Amino acid sequence: MRVLIVEDQQIVAELLTAALTVADDVTIVGTAGTVAEAISLARAEHPDVVLMDYRLPDGNGVSAAEAIRAEEPETKVVIITAYADDAMILRAIEAGCSGFVSKSQNVNMLVAVLRAAEAGEALIPPAMLRRLLPRLSPTQRGVGGT
Repeated sequence: MRVLIVEDQQIVAELLTAALTVADDVTIVGTAGTVAEAISLARAEHPDVVLMDYRLPDGNGVSAAEAIRAEEPETKVVIITAYADDAMILRAIEAGCSGFVSKSQNVNMLVAVLRAAEAGEALIPPAMLRRLLPRLSPTQRGVGGT
């Protein structure tokens, strides 16, 4: 699995790189610290999965995910954040992000989320999903017919 890491804090990016290289099926194809760098590297490297920090100096991870997926629709994006508010998560789902990881989770969970995203699964932690379900707008639930 080819992974691009987008994280503006250099030490966190380096720690993520070191932690993920332990998994034998993960290859880090680059690191970016801004939305602009992320888009450029995704265009050049064609990663399978982008591990995207939400807060970036020139924008946010959801906007970057939209731009990357517009050019590389097969690329999956997983948001990693310390601040998972419901509005951000809903925007990320609408933008086509494949999952979320809290920076408080361990590396094994991170690798599991990346693998799930690469396999085409959308992974939202159960606690987040319970909070979000009431806020999701109804879509074609068979209302008004069968």
